[in-house]
Amino acid sequence: MADIAGVNGLREDFRVVGKHNLPGKVSYALATGVAKYGVDYVVPDMLHAKFLRSPYPNARVLSVDTSKAWAIPGVADIVTWDEEDIKTLTGSYGLPPTAPIFNNKAERVGQEVAVIVVAETPEICDIALEALEIEWEILPHIVNLLVGRDPDFPEIRPESQTPPIFRPGLTEPGPKVGNVFMSRKFSGDIEEGFKEAAHIIEYEMYMPAFAAFLPNPPGSVAWWSDDTYAGGETTLHIEGAVREKQAIADMYGMPLDRTVQEGLFQGGKYCDWGLRKCQEITPLLAKRTGKPVRCVDTREDTFDFLMGQRYMSLKIGITDEGLITAFDDYSIADGGITGTSRFFHMGDQFQGPYNTLKCQSVRQQMEVVESNRGRMYVSGQHCPFNWDIVTVAMYLIAQKLGKSPIEIARLNLHGPDGGFA
Repeated sequence: MADIAGVNGLREDFRVVGKHNLPGKVSYALATGVAKYGVDYVVPDMLHAKFLRSPYPNARVLSVDTSKAWAIPGVADIVTWDEEDIKTLTGSYGLPPTAPIFNNKAERVGQEVAVIVVAETPEICDIALEALEIEWEILPHIVNLLVGRDPDFPEIRPESQTPPIFRPGLTEPGPKVGNVFMSRKFSGDIEEGFKEAAHIIEYEMYMPAFAAFLPNPPGSVAWWSDDTYAGGETTLHIEGAVREKQAIADMYGMPLDRTVQEGLFQGGKYCDWGLRKCQEITPLLAKRTGKPVRCVDTREDTFDFLMGQRYMSLKIGITDEGLITAFDDYSIADGGITGTSRFFHMGDQFQGPYNTLKCQSVRQQMEVVESNRGRMYVSGQHCPFNWDIVTVAMYLIAQKLGKSPIEIARLNLHGPDGGFA
């Protein structure tokens, strides 16, 4: 049995090779609540930042008058989208390398847009944001996929012409029609597969969009200093984006050894690859004000998609024994706003769910409808929607033939070596 005396990194003799079930620093910190996230850091003389958030699902800020906001005591800085240092700050993961992280266009309700206020307290930020005089251009929007796929519906992103494929070459893109991209993947001979079938089963699945609340919301605090250990050179300190320390260093042109962090946790969810704007922007605001700046998303702000909405219509051919001979899969999927991960719809066409089926006659056709409903970061990639449809098929086949779902699964599935595992 492993020696657990002096748990959580306090052992005098730290010998763990070949031992198991050793309590560790990270697990103890998380379980007891002593772990510090970016939102937990408070430093002296710290300012607070908040974004203007759009009340409209698709809109552009044409102009903004900041004079009343500047007159509010405690306001330290107001940044607008057209200032040079924000225009030249490009994003980290999830954006093209030439795209600024912030502009005057909002594609969903609550999206950060056009203005950032920095002040002595979060409450003063709120007052200053209310004092802004904004001219909005309200644009057509899609929150209903079935309406948005109508070819006569106005294009919500006419500039978007790149088929949303996560790994090019693994699916066959169709042309964009209105707000819809088409992706297709074929294998085997679907028509011949249905000819071999003794029975046809057709069914539909609907998956609503859902989100995951982040118990430790994204946020960061950043400041710049001349540290003696760095030879008097400028050092960027940032807490709250530490998993992506490299991305922050790249954004601000800083060497990794002069981009400093203390905390181990950034806040987020499983396999969360995407930095939020509140985690990217604080170094710029700290540089402008000469003080540490903290920016945190609220609970409402963190309501990112974990999965987008999808309609699925499926047709399968089976033999009398329950062997699947053909699988025809047609889906309508929510494409989300700009920056949404394509893994959860395009990705499941090369990663599953059909890779484990013995049947090789599969047709997948998918309409991806651009929308103004929300953004999904890459953090949802572990659970693409269509992965459920083969499981449902096994139960429907078993029900039709009066057999066990396990029996049907053993008949139709194979393991890594081509046989059932």
